[in-house]
Amino acid sequence: GVVYEIPFKLCNKTYTGDTGCQLNTRTIEHRKECEKETSRRHTRAAKQEAESTIKKSAVTDHCTRENHVMDWDNTRIINTEQQKYNRWIKEAIEIRRRGCGTMN
Repeated sequence: GVVYEIPFKLCNKTYTGDTGCQLNTRTIEHRKECEKETSRRHTRAAKQEAESTIKKSAVTDHCTRENHVMDWDNTRIINTEQQKYNRWIKEAIEIRRRGCGTMN
């Protein structure tokens, strides 16, 4: 498994996450959900409802609420760890270390 980072194109924020599967597989999942959400046409009421629903990830939430685009080509692995709990700890440390620079 890996701890990874995906930067945004329109802001200085990054998303830090972890996955037990291959990073490419998880990136495709993020990308599909973002594209699905951002491609929808909403009335104001429907947009407010869509923004209030819980998304699969903070990436999708940020893309939907802020209308920002991920810089998928610059996704990178920060750390590797096979043990799930140790990976979660490494992810949490990385998020805390980055402070305001991360959006999750």
